[in-house]
Amino acid sequence: MSDTAFKILIAIPTHRRPGGLDNALRSIAALTAPAAASIEVLVVENDRQKTVQPIIDAFERFAIHYVLEDKPGLVHVRNRILHEAARLNADYLAGMDDDETASPQWLAALWDGLNRFGATVAAGPTLSRFETEPPLWIRRGNFFKTEVERPTGRTLKRAAAGNFMLDLRFQNKHPVQYDMRFNFIGGEDSDFFSRIAAQGGKIVWIQEAVTYETVPAERMTLRYVFKRDFRIGLGRAAKARKKSLLFGILSGVFGLLIAHLYAITLPFHWTRASFAKRLCKLVKQLGVFIGLFRMDFKAYGAGSQ
Repeated sequence: MSDTAFKILIAIPTHRRPGGLDNALRSIAALTAPAAASIEVLVVENDRQKTVQPIIDAFERFAIHYVLEDKPGLVHVRNRILHEAARLNADYLAGMDDDETASPQWLAALWDGLNRFGATVAAGPTLSRFETEPPLWIRRGNFFKTEVERPTGRTLKRAAAGNFMLDLRFQNKHPVQYDMRFNFIGGEDSDFFSRIAAQGGKIVWIQEAVTYETVPAERMTLRYVFKRDFRIGLGRAAKARKKSLLFGILSGVFGLLIAHLYAITLPFHWTRASFAKRLCKLVKQLGVFIGLFRMDFKAYGAGSQ
């Protein structure tokens, strides 16, 4: 398909981040597009009313579509993106989040990698950029990834929705939807792409396809990193329960045991960075255990995304 015209749809879900969305669209306007590609942009706002229309109206580089998904949660908005991609007859779907910006070569690198390696999904690194100078313990603990090094072409078992390109021909033959069990806890993207891989899809890493995530000051706190790791633990519990009830129980019990081990070793971590890192691991394992009981924890949704 590389010798004929094809359509790439760049999709951005957004929820109450108008400044972030504006920055994301500005970076898309500066992209180097693959040859013969028709590029269109889709913004899906996850809210009860449209609030970012002026930002959409100011975008001129590519054709842009703007829809409202009023059902709250990550899964609703991501499945809406899949629906809209089919409605718009896109050949490929690329995705990033509304707190990210794309490097100029991002789209071309994903497209090149997808074709060069005969892949179903191409995924790249999302690197953190701090809005303000972070506390020393944040940098030393590497709580936000500022560097990721993997060889281009490496096959992966899963990918993230913040930086990917999906060949929709595979999606048409093997329809996969995001799972509602992850709607408010996250991990829906890892589950989605792992199921694509399980059906024979090939996921490859493209190191050159970089997006940048802006880390605001309010995320550089112990409260935020604890909540994030707890949510990750809940997501792992949900994935374990999907396999079987027994696997979910074993994962929860194992998580509790590991959490106890982390608690015992906490006094031996003297620096704030080291102490926080170990405490985050403890919280994550508690999330795995508590997720066994299907705790109604909403990390995402109205007012929390």
